Amino acid sequence: MRSMTKFFSTSFLLIFLSFFLVAYPKISAAANVNVPNVVGQTEAAATSTITGTCDAGDPGPPVVPATCLSVAVTYAFDAAVPAGQVISQSPGAGSVPSDTTVNLVVSNRLMVPDVVGQPQQTATLNITNSRVPHAPTYG
Repeated sequence: MRSMTKFFSTSFLLIFLSFFLVAYPKISAAANVNVPNVVGQTEAAATSTITGTCDAGDPGPPVVPATCLSVAVTYAFDAAVPAGQVISQSPGAGSVPSDTTVNLVVSNRLMVPDVVGQPQQTATLNITNSRVPHAPTYG
């Protein structure tokens, strides 16, 4: 009887280990998603592309519906990049855990009013009043 119990215990252990070795790579891969390269896209398109990554490619239900890529945006001036376009992203394109936040740096440009010919006090006042205290407007 002991040999029979030992046989079944060993068989169960081998079956369990075989299943684990076959299934584990699939389980761990499901926890990662690919970050697309969005440099050069508009802020809206880049955000939509990144946040839609968890549902892409698989016709079935999302693999990880509760956790998905999120986006954080900061703004910086770059004379070579049109306003509203992504200058850089971190992390770059590649595989990351599905709950990663992708940091985007988006180009913005301040609109400075034409103050040529105005007295210094008026020009200073017009420039000061032209500052926008909220997110930049592109145009």
